[in-house]
Amino acid sequence: MTLADVVRYLEVDLFQSPAGLFREGEGFARSQALMAALGDPQDAVPAVHVAGTAGKGTVATAVATAASGPLRVGLHVSPHVYDLRERFTVDGQLATEEEVVALLDEVRPAIAAMADGPHGPLTSYEVSLAMALLHFRHRRCDLVVVETGLGGLYDTTNTITRADKLAVVVRIDRDHEAVLGHTLPEIAAQKAGILTRGGEAVVLRPEDPAVEAVVAGEADARRCRVRWVDPDRGDHLAEDGSVARAVLDVLGTRTGHDLAGRLGSLADLPLPGRFEPVALAGGGTALLDGAHTPLKLAAFVDRLHRTHGPGRRPWVFGCKPDKKAREMLAVVLAEASHLCVVGFPIRGGDVPAGPSTDPAALAALAAELAPEVPVTVAPDPPAAAAFVTEAASGDDASVVPVAGSFYLLAALRSLLVGT
Repeated sequence: MTLADVVRYLEVDLFQSPAGLFREGEGFARSQALMAALGDPQDAVPAVHVAGTAGKGTVATAVATAASGPLRVGLHVSPHVYDLRERFTVDGQLATEEEVVALLDEVRPAIAAMADGPHGPLTSYEVSLAMALLHFRHRRCDLVVVETGLGGLYDTTNTITRADKLAVVVRIDRDHEAVLGHTLPEIAAQKAGILTRGGEAVVLRPEDPAVEAVVAGEADARRCRVRWVDPDRGDHLAEDGSVARAVLDVLGTRTGHDLAGRLGSLADLPLPGRFEPVALAGGGTALLDGAHTPLKLAAFVDRLHRTHGPGRRPWVFGCKPDKKAREMLAVVLAEASHLCVVGFPIRGGDVPAGPSTDPAALAALAAELAPEVPVTVAPDPPAAAAFVTEAASGDDASVVPVAGSFYLLAALRSLLVGT
């Protein structure tokens, strides 16, 4: 097999709808059974377990990057943006193609054994996480940093049961409401489900007292000691840095290394699809960000202003059908001099494959919200790439933001590089 074969197997051949994966019952029991069949790799290495609606990828990567060197650190992020191997990194290095193929071969007996078992067949997400955890065990990591896929309480990553697991909860907002709940306290209860029983946690203090009360209640019920980090609502990147520093302080006390002193600028983190600049051959820059909630888009806009200054610019936007298109478009239209709405393929794997939100429907919504902003409909990523290259070389902007979905970035980036 090749890496492409593994990707095809996970995203097409193996994929099962994850609708029941994040609920109590067969979904989580299946995750536990998988880990048991593989010798419980999730508990082989001390872990930092990160949940939250926004900022968890940044915090996870910042912690892993700072701790690498004194420690050998494995990092699992979800979803990957461009390369499956983003889920399997050790000290910042992607797993090799041969390692990924071997990891799938190692999990195959469990896949076959569980296919007809009482809990139902495995999902792509469960298998890819198991592969990552096996990789970290094989590489004899001293620490693993694991980002939740969705929620927390019934996420496959919550099979980590070590008493020394350090749980981390970052910003909590509305997302995946059909699964996690329709109110912030309900969603907070799912995120706080990763808190370690009798252990420690680092939690960004929620702005809403009701949400804080839910997290504090879960911590009390689990006798989990919480280190609260006060928010900095004016700068989300600084806020993420404060959380990462608190995590590294705890880890430093445990390991005897000055890990917090190794924390660099979060703006320099190697994060695919987060405020990622792509230089265009014709001049200008496409600025790619997978922001797919109103909160994440607002944070992206704030950083855009801080880095490149305020002002209206050409924008590209597209989103999955389950996202809050109206609320996100309101954020974008307040910034756009010209908006390109785009359709793109959703590749499958963590979610069902299929089309994105119809760009014509996005255009109609944009016309309703801000009729003064001109809108271009791009039916596919090549059409959006043409818009970006033309807009970036125009008089009104050299930076063209592209946001709304990691799947959009995956479809668009290769078309922009070198154009």
